[in-house]
Amino acid sequence: MIKQHFGHVFNMSSIAGRQVFKGLSVYCATKHAVTAFSDGLRMEVGQKHGVRVTCIQAGAVATELYDHITDPGYRKQMDELAGQMTFLHGEDVGDTIVFAAQAPAHVDVAELFVLPVEQGW
Repeated sequence: MIKQHFGHVFNMSSIAGRQVFKGLSVYCATKHAVTAFSDGLRMEVGQKHGVRVTCIQAGAVATELYDHITDPGYRKQMDELAGQMTFLHGEDVGDTIVFAAQAPAHVDVAELFVLPVEQGW
């Protein structure tokens, strides 16, 4: 991308990259790192090399992550959350990526939050 002076990097983070949730400190820390890396990378390669960087901050998404929850309390919390809202699907996040990718060449959509309508946090 640097050689061709053109490109677009998409990093997947989470709402947890901007907000900390009790019981998820390690997960939140890793998502904060992705967000910080994206900000720094955009500053380093954007203007100098013409490479855009977008960090997608997704809210509740129906993924296989749920299948890996071993903590009974957190699993219960996720079950309750799923009963309160319609989780996003991969296609919803994909549409968000397409939106950012189709921005005019002089526009860098640096960060996008994509959340279920019912997700208040």
